[in-house]
Amino acid sequence: MRITGGDKRGFVMVSPKGKGIRPSSDHIRQVIFNILGHDLSKRRVLDLFSGTGILGIEALSRGAEYACFVDKSLASLRLIRRNLEITGYKDRASVIRMDLIKGFLRLKQRFDIVFIDPPYNTGLLLKTLDILPVRDILQDNATIIGRSSKRESIPYSINGMGLQDLRGYGDTRLWIYRYEGRDEGEDSYEDSYISGNI
Repeated sequence: MRITGGDKRGFVMVSPKGKGIRPSSDHIRQVIFNILGHDLSKRRVLDLFSGTGILGIEALSRGAEYACFVDKSLASLRLIRRNLEITGYKDRASVIRMDLIKGFLRLKQRFDIVFIDPPYNTGLLLKTLDILPVRDILQDNATIIGRSSKRESIPYSINGMGLQDLRGYGDTRLWIYRYEGRDEGEDSYEDSYISGNI
């Protein structure tokens, strides 16, 4: 598991043992950071269902100011802390244990970039997208990137987030949203959904 760009490009991180943690492939990460741009200076990143932490750590490598990692698995959190230590980024990060299935975090800061990478076919991407803007943790024009299987369908618009792009790679779908702010009284979902089966 290597970092694909930035200050730590080519750096080999500690990989998970077994199949319980599913890191993003190098190709998928390269696609994601081509979308975001290679210089993430002054950006604050939230990495949900963070697993190995590779997405947030790669963002730090590419200049992000700060990253917050959230997962419920103790094994994941230990792995993330270890990788933050060996990359030298622990002073620019925080690691939080939370079960996003049962609830959602309350943070006192806002983020420019959010990664959402839940287990496939659980409905957790849609649930997280739905509640994310309500928590008032998104900067205006924040970019939200979610990953799902091709069998999941997601609305074009959710609580002030509009779908900007949808990419398909095998069974993986990347949903790219832009947060433009939520008007009072705005409905949660736009009526039309788009299928990931592209």
